[in-house]
Amino acid sequence: MDGVAKIAPIVALYAGDPKLAQYVEEVVRVTQDDNLAVQCSIAAAAILEEFILRPPTEGFLEQMKDRLELSIIASRLPEILQRRSMAHREMVQQIGSSC
Repeated sequence: MDGVAKIAPIVALYAGDPKLAQYVEEVVRVTQDDNLAVQCSIAAAAILEEFILRPPTEGFLEQMKDRLELSIIASRLPEILQRRSMAHREMVQQIGSSC
């Protein structure tokens, strides 16, 4: 989650830029040289970018599930969405802290 915590300013600055994923990777690798952390941060950046560029609609995550950036979490997205009311610490214990 450390990588995800760092991306908001980058997404705010570069939303709509085709190099957003590259910028996110550069920022995350400063403190986490881990491929899973980078991929999860890029997925989170894509979701945040969607919020910035277009007002979210009901089911927008379902509509985004086929985007390449979300492939790292796409298979787990239904499971994660079902648990969205779960406490953060409990969720991290179940799915891991790299993502």
